[in-house]
Amino acid sequence: MLHKDSGDHPDRPSGSKVVVEAELTFEAYRLGIDDIDQQHRTLFDYVERLNTAIAGGDRWLAAYQILAELEHWAKIHFAVEESLMSICCYPDMTRHMRQHAIFSAKVVQLKQESLTKDISGKASEFLRNWLMQHVGSDDRKYAEHFLRINESFAAERVRLRPDLPQFSPARGQHRGTV
Repeated sequence: MLHKDSGDHPDRPSGSKVVVEAELTFEAYRLGIDDIDQQHRTLFDYVERLNTAIAGGDRWLAAYQILAELEHWAKIHFAVEESLMSICCYPDMTRHMRQHAIFSAKVVQLKQESLTKDISGKASEFLRNWLMQHVGSDDRKYAEHFLRINESFAAERVRLRPDLPQFSPARGQHRGTV
């Protein structure tokens, strides 16, 4: 996450502030739905690859390649998330889908810009902010909704049919015998 350092520093004018970036870690953004978490890990990998390219000086070409891959990845990932939201009747699905459309349009815009100038820093900042806000807050809300629905369904299924094997899509595991 980002925070502001309000203390004086000998290399800065008195009273000036600097924004300091803390480590962006995948573990802090786990939602508890294995398939979605694995897909989000891919987004973290894109950010890491872009930051590595920026540090190594291969920023221009890397930005275009990563954004092209991300454009394709986002279509698949968003389809999975939106299907999950539909299945569990997520009440804020329309707004969430609009956010996905805005993200996709921004990725296309950045990819086009990357053909004529170095936008690697701009792309990295955009992806970082998206992870912190969208995955950290918006996705967490639908995941909590899904997990509540899933637990209720699983309990009812066990009550009605205790003889059937139990499967938790949120955890991706079978419990009991098959």
